[in-house]
Amino acid sequence: MQPAALNRLREDLLRSSYTAEQFEAFVAADARDALRRGIVFPAQRELADREHAGQIDAATLTLMRLFALGLDVSRTEASEAFSSLGLEGAETLGLVSTGRNDSTVRAAVSLTPFGSWFILSDLDDHLRQAEARPDHVMGVGGATRSLIEAIPHHAVASALEIGTGCGVVALIVAQHADQVVATDVSERAIMFARANAVLNEVENIEVRLGDLFDPVAGETFDLVVTNPPFPPKCPCWGVGCCHDEQRRDCRMETTQRPATPTRHSFQLAA
Repeated sequence: MQPAALNRLREDLLRSSYTAEQFEAFVAADARDALRRGIVFPAQRELADREHAGQIDAATLTLMRLFALGLDVSRTEASEAFSSLGLEGAETLGLVSTGRNDSTVRAAVSLTPFGSWFILSDLDDHLRQAEARPDHVMGVGGATRSLIEAIPHHAVASALEIGTGCGVVALIVAQHADQVVATDVSERAIMFARANAVLNEVENIEVRLGDLFDPVAGETFDLVVTNPPFPPKCPCWGVGCCHDEQRRDCRMETTQRPATPTRHSFQLAA
Protein backbone atom coordinates (compact mmCIF):
# COMPACT_ATOMS: atom_id res chain seq x y z
CA MET A 1 0.00 0.00 0.00
CA GLN A 2 1.32 3.42 -0.98
CA PRO A 3 -0.69 6.20 0.72
CA ALA A 4 0.92 9.04 -1.23
CA ALA A 5 0.20 7.34 -4.55
CA LEU A 6 -3.38 6.56 -3.51
CA ASN A 7 -3.89 10.19 -2.58
CA ARG A 8 -2.69 11.26 -6.03
CA LEU A 9 -5.04 8.71 -7.59
CA ARG A 10 -7.91 10.22 -5.60
CA GLU A 11 -7.02 13.65 -6.99
CA ASP A 12 -7.23 12.29 -10.54
CA LEU A 13 -10.56 10.58 -9.89
CA LEU A 14 -12.14 13.65 -8.31
CA ARG A 15 -10.87 15.83 -11.14
CA SER A 16 -12.76 13.65 -13.61
CA SER A 17 -16.47 12.84 -13.82
CA TYR A 18 -15.93 9.12 -13.31
CA THR A 19 -18.92 8.47 -11.07
CA ALA A 20 -21.67 5.88 -11.04
CA GLU A 21 -24.25 8.59 -11.72
CA GLN A 22 -22.35 9.95 -14.70
CA PHE A 23 -21.79 6.50 -16.19
CA GLU A 24 -25.52 5.79 -15.94
CA ALA A 25 -26.23 9.14 -17.59
CA PHE A 26 -23.86 8.37 -20.46
CA VAL A 27 -24.74 4.69 -20.97
CA ALA A 28 -28.34 3.50 -21.24
CA ALA A 29 -29.70 0.71 -19.03
CA ASP A 30 -29.83 -1.87 -21.84
CA ALA A 31 -26.20 -1.20 -22.72
CA ARG A 32 -25.21 -1.54 -19.05
CA ASP A 33 -27.11 -4.84 -18.86
CA ALA A 34 -25.27 -6.06 -21.95
CA LEU A 35 -21.98 -5.03 -20.39
CA ARG A 36 -22.68 -7.16 -17.32
CA ARG A 37 -23.10 -10.09 -19.71
CA GLY A 38 -19.71 -9.37 -21.26
CA ILE A 39 -21.07 -7.56 -24.35
CA VAL A 40 -19.08 -4.33 -24.55
CA PHE A 41 -20.01 -2.84 -27.93
CA PRO A 42 -23.30 -1.07 -27.00
CA ALA A 43 -21.69 0.80 -24.10
CA GLN A 44 -18.59 1.49 -26.19
CA ARG A 45 -20.75 2.97 -28.96
CA GLU A 46 -22.69 5.17 -26.54
CA LEU A 47 -19.50 6.58 -25.02
CA ALA A 48 -18.17 7.23 -28.52
CA ASP A 49 -21.37 9.14 -29.33
CA ARG A 50 -20.89 11.25 -26.20
CA GLU A 51 -17.31 11.93 -27.21
CA HIS A 52 -18.27 13.03 -30.71
CA ALA A 53 -20.95 15.31 -29.26
CA GLY A 54 -18.40 16.90 -26.92
CA GLN A 55 -20.35 15.77 -23.86
CA ILE A 56 -17.55 13.92 -22.05
CA ASP A 57 -14.04 15.03 -21.17
CA ALA A 58 -11.02 13.00 -22.20
CA ALA A 59 -9.98 11.87 -18.72
CA THR A 60 -13.46 10.61 -17.82
CA LEU A 61 -13.76 8.82 -21.16
CA THR A 62 -10.41 7.09 -20.61
CA LEU A 63 -11.27 6.01 -17.06
CA MET A 64 -14.65 4.64 -18.15
CA ARG A 65 -13.13 2.75 -21.06
CA LEU A 66 -10.43 1.31 -18.82
CA PHE A 67 -12.35 0.38 -15.70
CA ALA A 68 -16.02 0.19 -16.70
CA LEU A 69 -15.65 -1.37 -20.15
CA GLY A 70 -12.31 -3.18 -19.73
CA LEU A 71 -10.90 -1.77 -22.98
CA ASP A 72 -7.32 -1.02 -23.87
CA VAL A 73 -6.39 2.66 -24.06
CA SER A 74 -3.22 4.26 -25.36
CA ARG A 75 -0.42 5.03 -22.96
CA THR A 76 -0.81 8.69 -23.89
CA GLU A 77 -4.50 8.68 -22.95
CA ALA A 78 -3.74 6.92 -19.67
CA SER A 79 -0.96 9.39 -18.85
CA GLU A 80 -3.36 12.29 -19.34
CA ALA A 81 -6.07 10.64 -17.21
CA PHE A 82 -3.57 9.96 -14.40
CA SER A 83 -2.10 13.45 -14.50
CA SER A 84 -1.31 13.53 -10.76
CA LEU A 85 -0.44 9.87 -10.24
CA GLY A 86 1.30 9.42 -13.57
CA LEU A 87 1.17 6.32 -15.73
CA GLU A 88 4.25 4.87 -14.03
CA GLY A 89 2.55 5.40 -10.68
CA ALA A 90 -0.57 3.64 -11.95
CA GLU A 91 1.53 0.71 -13.09
CA THR A 92 3.40 0.59 -9.78
CA LEU A 93 0.10 0.56 -7.88
CA GLY A 94 -1.05 -2.34 -10.04
CA LEU A 95 -3.96 -0.40 -11.54
CA VAL A 96 -2.99 -1.05 -15.15
CA SER A 97 -0.76 -3.41 -17.10
CA THR A 98 0.44 -3.64 -20.69
CA GLY A 99 -2.40 -4.09 -23.16
CA ARG A 100 -2.48 -5.89 -26.49
CA ASN A 101 0.75 -4.12 -27.46
CA ASP A 102 3.41 -1.98 -25.83
CA SER A 103 1.63 1.26 -26.77
CA THR A 104 -1.55 0.43 -24.81
CA VAL A 105 -2.55 -0.41 -21.24
CA ARG A 106 -5.56 -2.17 -19.74
CA ALA A 107 -7.08 -2.38 -16.27
CA ALA A 108 -5.36 -4.85 -13.97
CA VAL A 109 -7.90 -4.38 -11.16
CA SER A 110 -11.44 -3.05 -10.87
CA LEU A 111 -11.84 0.58 -9.88
CA THR A 112 -15.55 1.12 -9.35
CA PRO A 113 -17.45 4.23 -8.23
CA PHE A 114 -19.97 3.26 -5.56
CA GLY A 115 -21.93 6.10 -4.06
CA SER A 116 -19.33 8.61 -2.93
CA TRP A 117 -16.64 5.93 -2.74
CA PHE A 118 -14.08 4.54 -5.17
CA ILE A 119 -13.64 0.80 -4.66
CA LEU A 120 -10.60 -1.22 -5.71
CA SER A 121 -10.94 -4.99 -6.10
CA ASP A 122 -9.97 -7.76 -8.46
CA LEU A 123 -11.44 -7.60 -11.94
CA ASP A 124 -15.13 -8.45 -12.26
CA ASP A 125 -16.07 -11.52 -14.29
CA HIS A 126 -17.17 -9.54 -17.36
CA LEU A 127 -13.85 -7.64 -17.46
CA ARG A 128 -11.43 -10.43 -16.67
CA GLN A 129 -9.73 -12.12 -19.63
CA ALA A 130 -8.51 -15.13 -17.66
CA GLU A 131 -9.54 -17.39 -14.80
CA ALA A 132 -9.93 -15.78 -11.40
CA ARG A 133 -6.87 -16.03 -9.20
CA PRO A 134 -7.20 -18.34 -6.16
CA ASP A 135 -7.26 -15.37 -3.78
CA HIS A 136 -9.67 -13.34 -5.93
CA VAL A 137 -11.20 -10.43 -4.00
CA MET A 138 -14.70 -9.52 -5.13
CA GLY A 139 -15.98 -6.00 -5.54
CA VAL A 140 -19.45 -4.65 -4.85
CA GLY A 141 -21.83 -7.46 -5.76
CA GLY A 142 -25.46 -8.12 -5.04
CA ALA A 143 -24.81 -9.83 -1.70
CA THR A 144 -22.71 -6.90 -0.53
CA ARG A 145 -25.43 -4.45 -1.51
CA SER A 146 -28.02 -6.50 0.39
CA LEU A 147 -25.89 -6.46 3.54
CA ILE A 148 -25.31 -2.72 3.25
CA GLU A 149 -29.05 -2.12 2.99
CA ALA A 150 -29.65 -4.17 6.15
CA ILE A 151 -27.08 -2.42 8.34
CA PRO A 152 -28.59 0.09 10.78
CA HIS A 153 -27.36 3.65 10.53
CA HIS A 154 -27.47 4.63 14.17
CA ALA A 155 -24.26 5.75 15.83
CA VAL A 156 -22.12 3.18 17.68
CA ALA A 157 -18.78 3.43 19.42
CA SER A 158 -17.26 0.29 17.92
CA ALA A 159 -18.00 -2.08 15.06
CA LEU A 160 -16.51 -5.27 13.66
CA GLU A 161 -16.72 -6.64 10.13
CA ILE A 162 -15.68 -10.27 9.69
CA GLY A 163 -14.53 -11.27 6.21
CA THR A 164 -14.16 -7.71 4.95
CA GLY A 165 -12.98 -8.56 1.43
CA CYS A 166 -12.37 -5.31 -0.43
CA GLY A 167 -13.55 -3.37 2.63
CA VAL A 168 -16.57 -1.58 1.17
CA VAL A 169 -18.90 -2.62 4.01
CA ALA A 170 -16.37 -1.35 6.54
CA LEU A 171 -16.39 2.01 4.73
CA ILE A 172 -20.17 2.22 5.08
CA VAL A 173 -20.11 1.19 8.74
CA ALA A 174 -17.35 3.71 9.47
CA GLN A 175 -19.77 6.54 8.71
CA HIS A 176 -21.71 5.66 11.88
CA ALA A 177 -19.04 4.09 14.12
CA ASP A 178 -16.27 5.80 16.03
CA GLN A 179 -13.95 2.89 15.32
CA VAL A 180 -14.23 -0.10 12.96
CA VAL A 181 -12.13 -3.26 12.98
CA ALA A 182 -12.25 -5.25 9.73
CA THR A 183 -10.78 -8.75 9.56
CA ASP A 184 -10.07 -11.21 6.79
CA VAL A 185 -8.04 -14.39 6.40
CA SER A 186 -6.86 -13.32 2.92
CA GLU A 187 -3.75 -11.18 2.67
CA ARG A 188 -4.92 -9.87 -0.70
CA ALA A 189 -8.24 -8.82 0.80
CA ILE A 190 -6.37 -7.03 3.57
CA MET A 191 -4.35 -5.18 0.93
CA PHE A 192 -7.48 -4.02 -0.91
CA ALA A 193 -9.34 -3.07 2.28
CA ARG A 194 -6.46 -0.94 3.51
CA ALA A 195 -6.01 0.65 0.10
CA ASN A 196 -9.72 1.52 -0.13
CA ALA A 197 -9.69 3.12 3.30
CA VAL A 198 -6.77 5.33 2.27
CA LEU A 199 -8.19 6.06 -1.19
CA ASN A 200 -11.46 7.23 0.36
CA GLU A 201 -9.79 9.13 3.21
CA VAL A 202 -11.43 7.06 5.94
CA GLU A 203 -9.20 6.97 9.00
CA ASN A 204 -11.32 5.13 11.60
CA ILE A 205 -10.89 1.63 10.14
CA GLU A 206 -8.29 -0.83 11.41
CA VAL A 207 -7.78 -3.81 9.13
CA ARG A 208 -6.42 -7.02 10.69
CA LEU A 209 -5.32 -10.31 9.16
CA GLY A 210 -6.77 -13.46 10.71
CA ASP A 211 -9.58 -16.00 10.73
CA LEU A 212 -13.03 -14.99 11.96
CA PHE A 213 -12.80 -13.71 15.56
CA ASP A 214 -9.12 -14.61 16.14
CA PRO A 215 -7.80 -11.07 15.48
CA VAL A 216 -10.24 -9.56 18.02
CA ALA A 217 -10.09 -12.09 20.86
CA GLY A 218 -11.11 -10.47 24.13
CA GLU A 219 -12.48 -7.30 22.53
CA THR A 220 -16.08 -6.04 22.60
CA PHE A 221 -18.10 -4.37 19.85
CA ASP A 222 -21.46 -2.62 19.62
CA LEU A 223 -22.08 -3.90 16.10
CA VAL A 224 -20.85 -6.97 14.19
CA VAL A 225 -21.54 -7.47 10.48
CA THR A 226 -20.47 -10.23 8.09
CA ASN A 227 -21.14 -11.52 4.62
CA PRO A 228 -19.88 -15.13 4.99
CA PRO A 229 -17.42 -16.10 2.27
CA PHE A 230 -18.08 -18.63 -0.45
CA PRO A 231 -15.75 -20.26 -3.00
CA PRO A 232 -16.19 -18.19 -6.19
CA LYS A 233 -15.56 -21.16 -8.50
CA CYS A 234 -16.93 -24.65 -7.83
CA PRO A 235 -18.00 -27.30 -10.36
CA CYS A 236 -21.10 -28.09 -8.31
CA TRP A 237 -22.16 -24.50 -7.59
CA GLY A 238 -25.92 -24.34 -7.28
CA VAL A 239 -26.41 -28.12 -7.50
CA GLY A 240 -26.88 -28.66 -3.79
CA CYS A 241 -23.81 -30.68 -2.79
CA CYS A 242 -20.42 -29.63 -1.43
CA HIS A 243 -20.87 -25.91 -1.99
CA ASP A 244 -24.09 -25.73 0.01
CA GLU A 245 -22.46 -27.77 2.77
CA GLN A 246 -19.48 -25.42 2.88
CA ARG A 247 -21.76 -22.39 3.10
CA ARG A 248 -23.84 -24.03 5.85
CA ASP A 249 -20.72 -24.95 7.84
CA CYS A 250 -19.41 -21.40 7.49
CA ARG A 251 -22.66 -19.90 8.77
CA MET A 252 -22.79 -22.32 11.69
CA GLU A 253 -19.21 -21.64 12.72
CA THR A 254 -19.63 -17.88 12.40
CA THR A 255 -22.76 -17.79 14.55
CA GLN A 256 -21.91 -20.52 17.07
CA ARG A 257 -18.27 -19.84 17.75
CA PRO A 258 -17.81 -18.03 21.08
CA ALA A 259 -17.39 -14.35 20.41
CA THR A 260 -16.82 -11.17 22.30
CA PRO A 261 -19.97 -9.46 23.62
CA THR A 262 -21.88 -7.39 21.07
CA ARG A 263 -25.16 -5.47 21.07
CA HIS A 264 -26.17 -6.07 17.44
CA SER A 265 -25.01 -8.47 14.74
CA PHE A 266 -26.00 -8.61 11.08
CA GLN A 267 -25.10 -11.61 8.97
CA LEU A 268 -26.05 -12.19 5.36
CA ALA A 269 -27.30 -15.77 4.98
CA ALA A 270 -27.56 -17.46 1.58
